[in-house]
Amino acid sequence: MRRLLFLVILIQFSFSVASLGQQPNSPCVKQKIAFYNKAAFDDEKGVRRLYEAHEAFDKEMISDPGPNPTAAQIENRKDFYQSRRHEVIDPVLQNIDRSIEIFEAAQGFRLFDGVDLEEKGLLLAIDKKFDLTQQLIKYLNQPTRNQEAIPQLNVEPSRIGKMNFNRFLDPQRGIKNFDPLKSPDFLETYKRLDSYLDRYALNNGFSVIFDSSKSLDPDIEKLACEDATDDFIVEFNELSGTNN
Repeated sequence: MRRLLFLVILIQFSFSVASLGQQPNSPCVKQKIAFYNKAAFDDEKGVRRLYEAHEAFDKEMISDPGPNPTAAQIENRKDFYQSRRHEVIDPVLQNIDRSIEIFEAAQGFRLFDGVDLEEKGLLLAIDKKFDLTQQLIKYLNQPTRNQEAIPQLNVEPSRIGKMNFNRFLDPQRGIKNFDPLKSPDFLETYKRLDSYLDRYALNNGFSVIFDSSKSLDPDIEKLACEDATDDFIVEFNELSGTNN
């Protein structure tokens, strides 16, 4: 769901709905999982060495190409830009990725890049209390990022769910008035669906709900063993007054 820009794809609603608090039966074991927002790294308040690398690169690229540059000159400039960017920025990104791997290994829980998941269209809902972006940035800004510098974070086990978005569109068993080709109320229903997904995740103890209509990575498929599609459809239709 969350097709909007990732700033946060995170829970905006803290109020509860009694009927959304009923948890579907599940044999799945709760898991420890957390997320971070990689888009925040190159901000001024993000990872300093990445921000400084971008600043230095931008200053280096500022130059006057002169009046009426030829097509060949423009193409050469583009090639130089890309080549130089790889030389300046890529080593910093690679170092950050290695540091994140070490950070994750020391924690004992899975840590995912929420931006990457969002761009792949895999996220339907995510609880903001499992967002460790700021803690991770603080670690990445440590002058020495050895084992002793890694903070031990307490992430509580949570339910990790999945829903098949395509089944929402089923005219018989899906969400009522949710056919984008036939229903004039589609956009309004879509907005309600977005907020209900957040509340459903929050009130049922899900740290995240993935969209299983997309191809999930094997690691995510193992974690997200609990399919809450049918349970959510029933509750959504009941709350919307369309379950008839």
